[in-house]
Amino acid sequence: INAEYGGLRAHQMDGQLWQSGPDSVPFNIPPDIELPMVQGAPRTTAELFAGRRCMLVSVPGAFTTICDAVHLPGFVDKAHEFKQRGLDPVFVAVNDSAVMEAWGEVHGAGGKVELVGDGNGELTRALGLLVDMSVKGMGSRGKRAAMIVDDLVVTWLVIDTLCEFRSTRVESVLEDLYAVCLLYTSDAADEEDSVDLGGRRIIKKKKSRHRTP
Repeated sequence: INAEYGGLRAHQMDGQLWQSGPDSVPFNIPPDIELPMVQGAPRTTAELFAGRRCMLVSVPGAFTTICDAVHLPGFVDKAHEFKQRGLDPVFVAVNDSAVMEAWGEVHGAGGKVELVGDGNGELTRALGLLVDMSVKGMGSRGKRAAMIVDDLVVTWLVIDTLCEFRSTRVESVLEDLYAVCLLYTSDAADEEDSVDLGGRRIIKKKKSRHRTP
């Protein structure tokens, strides 16, 4: 993961990061994307993200193997650690809102992790994460990813390849966030610095400053 002041630029370890959509961060999420509800009026992305900081996690689907057994339970268990950092955990998947609500109830996510249904995949597409999983009978789904959304702006992002579950594990995300916080609050802001995270390296680039004589 390469980082620059003003936002982080994420690079997948083994090839192209994005198939479509934005190719670096920070980037803006359109405020008018509608997220249909099975019951009630749709929510917009402005209603979901404006005026708050979220740890948004994209997963392929509710109740699917890794998502159900490891991914969501991990974030439910560690939700307080994100909230302590001023981040509200939010999970999104290309499922309808009723399925996401039921999934959250099974895992006791209430008050810990907000679950959002992106039934038509519009938000997932805007994030550049929509992928064809028809070979598994799943149609269009979202890649496994984790990102910070600060008032509709994606400022940090990691994406797993379709065949792995590593960078978006709750332990990996918390480790990366700790390292980013360490780098960006250090006094050595004019020098290039880095932290090695077991194969994932966060680099702080030089930042030019205007000094008064």
